[in-house]
Amino acid sequence: MKLYERDAEIKLLQRQLWLSREQRSRMTVLTGRHGSGKTSLVAQAFAGEPFLYFRLGGKMESLLLKDYIGQVRQRLDLYVPAQVLTFDLLLSFLFDSAYKRPITLVIDHFDEWSVRHPDFPAYVRELWDNNRRGSHLNLVLISENSTVTSRLFDEEDAPLVNADDCRITLDYYSPGQLKRLLLAYNAERTSEDLLALYMTTGGMPMLVSAVLAATDGSKEQIYRYLLHRGSPLHTQARAVLDKALGKNSEVYLSILQLIATGVNTQSDIEDQLGGIIVGGHLAKLETEYELITKMRPVLAGKASRNVVRFRITDMFLSFWLKYVEANRAMVNLDGSDQVVAWALADFETAGQRALTQYLMRKFSSENGLSEIGGDWAPVKPSHSFARRRDYYLQRRRGEQPVATGPVSHAIAIIALDHKRKKALVADVCLHAESFQKTPFLDRLAELKKGPLKGYVIDSRVFTLEDM
Repeated sequence: MKLYERDAEIKLLQRQLWLSREQRSRMTVLTGRHGSGKTSLVAQAFAGEPFLYFRLGGKMESLLLKDYIGQVRQRLDLYVPAQVLTFDLLLSFLFDSAYKRPITLVIDHFDEWSVRHPDFPAYVRELWDNNRRGSHLNLVLISENSTVTSRLFDEEDAPLVNADDCRITLDYYSPGQLKRLLLAYNAERTSEDLLALYMTTGGMPMLVSAVLAATDGSKEQIYRYLLHRGSPLHTQARAVLDKALGKNSEVYLSILQLIATGVNTQSDIEDQLGGIIVGGHLAKLETEYELITKMRPVLAGKASRNVVRFRITDMFLSFWLKYVEANRAMVNLDGSDQVVAWALADFETAGQRALTQYLMRKFSSENGLSEIGGDWAPVKPSHSFARRRDYYLQRRRGEQPVATGPVSHAIAIIALDHKRKKALVADVCLHAESFQKTPFLDRLAELKKGPLKGYVIDSRVFTLEDM
């Protein structure tokens, strides 16, 4: 995997390596979501250096230990005593060896191993406290789940609180980085191509690298490459779901598919699943598996429940669920061309939602905005039966189901600066000619009289040209 725009992180890892040699042992915690390039970053930062890479999990401990001891012998030319029969003992041996020579040790999937072996983090802490001042171990711990990472390193009673000397978090590429990468790769690419790259990869470095290596960066080629059977999109999406949910996850997968296709409130999800209560499933998908994000209108209070919507956290996963998983039989029969045609035909509708997310990320990263979101009307539970009835009647007649009940024009983006009493209120559409002026101005007037009374309001319409 080729890394882009990671120079600062590479230099930070290399500085930790230097400090561990010149002064004392150093512990670096490297975090980031699946596919953010953590392993590739380490490999590039320590290129030319003999370092140990222990990927925890995937095999029985005895087999893992055999692999690790082989690395120690081959890369460091160290003899490992026969009595080293567990991973804990091997770790203790490496700490002891680091008194005599500098050693770089990278432990991947540290979070997963710690969940399965709850005593392991405390053991690492004991080794660290007893040896870090006199040894020269450059220890890099790679962790993916942010909830587990916080439980291990940040909470007051965490086993490794304040133990790390350096924390590096790898995020997916920002909108600005994606734009620079695409234009550097092919200066003739358009805003539509950039939006297609964002919609299909979400900025995941692993997918972006694959797309730039295999296509010319155009919307059509990106879609054809990633929707084709066997593409890295399928591999990465399935890896994320299998890792988080396991194999027996029918209800969770059904919920995710519904959210990906726009069914994004709890009541609507329950309606379409035949009345199954999914509150617990949604909570797990958000907090434990980190696959969905809860959204409220930016002007609504946190206690408001009937305004909550859900979206898939990662754009690439939402894209895969909507077009690939929903048409799995066709894709397996090599019907990729038909799926590509459907996805391209849906670009206007799906693109508007993706463009809104792109612009929100762009504004947040460039302006440091902490309060930014959308505005929409609450869902009225009393309409639940009517929605369910109309949905099934429309499906039975072969019609496309439409929303029922009162419709209020939603505002795509509201960004607030409470200190200076300023607000940005913006609508988003791919092309200026599709902007609905009257309902937007009506809702803007309501906001001026209500929650944004007294604010200086900057009203805008954003399109593809603003990417």
